[in-house]
Amino acid sequence: NHQSAITNQQSAISNQQSAITNQQSAISNQQSAISNQQSAISNQQSAISNHQSAISNQQSAISNQQSAIRARHSPLTSHLSPLTSHLSPLTSHRFAAPAGRSPAGSSSGAGSSRRARA
Repeated sequence: NHQSAITNQQSAISNQQSAITNQQSAISNQQSAISNQQSAISNQQSAISNHQSAISNQQSAISNQQSAIRARHSPLTSHLSPLTSHLSPLTSHRFAAPAGRSPAGSSSGAGSSRRARA
């Protein structure tokens, strides 16, 4: 009986040790799962950061293109305004009658009489 009690105690101790080993394995597995989740989160954060950098780079490129377009257009418009201001006196001189003559295209005056003489 005494030997049997010792054997039972040894079996109980062995079972407890197996249970402890199983719990330690379960804890280790949970820690691995947590570590894997943390790695996945870190990878997602890196991907988000890379995506934000790409968006920022695209916005900078767009801004640079817009600046280049503005730089190309502003000299054009600044050159055009003097051209139009020079053109308006030209057109007014073109259609103005010279001194002592009536405007071109009129039916009276020196212009028409000269045409009649020719």
